[in-house]
Amino acid sequence: MNRELLVSKQNNSPNKRGITRKTFLFFFVFLLTFYISNVEIPQLPFFKGIYPEFVVLNIENSLLTILFLSILLLTIGKKYTYLFKFEPLKKGITYIWVFGTILLIYIMMVLFTNVSGLTFYSSPLELPYFILLLIRVVIIVPIEEEFVYRGLLLLIPYNKIKYLMLIVSSVIFALIHDDPYKIIWLSLGLGILGIRFNNIWIPIIAHSIWNLLASFFAVKV
Repeated sequence: MNRELLVSKQNNSPNKRGITRKTFLFFFVFLLTFYISNVEIPQLPFFKGIYPEFVVLNIENSLLTILFLSILLLTIGKKYTYLFKFEPLKKGITYIWVFGTILLIYIMMVLFTNVSGLTFYSSPLELPYFILLLIRVVIIVPIEEEFVYRGLLLLIPYNKIKYLMLIVSSVIFALIHDDPYKIIWLSLGLGILGIRFNNIWIPIIAHSIWNLLASFFAVKV
């Protein structure tokens, strides 16, 4: 009996060491990603002169973050490529979930925060600069943030702790924004979409639609 117990402990030791290494690697990658997305880097020459100085886009950090995570995915993270399958995008039920979740997020904001309605927002920017801003907030930012907060922090960790990571990723995502009490509902909604479809494109699409609407409609408080 004691011999069987000893063999069992010896077999469990490599598993524990493997989990420890993976956990350490996970947090290291996340901290490095967070640093890349926030460190002050020089503006790329390509973007100089495209938009005026008063238009703060921070495209460089976002593109660098996307590039970094894409390289990781194609090298050491190939087993997670299933998160990028396009099959869910071909089903109508996917978009019912997307628009239903967006509506639910807004309802939760109205019920539990100081949001009381919507008002049309007219941007003071000239059209070319406004288009550049839309490209950032509707395409680049959703890809960057969903890669990090729904991909890296939610869908990649062990399946057994996905609901714990839903809370953790939602709180961290909310705290990096100006109004975390409202954004927490957006983050939870996007996380639920990611878990429901086990796919990163679905929360990216929902995030893009939300940011597009937010570019034209401001919330009333």
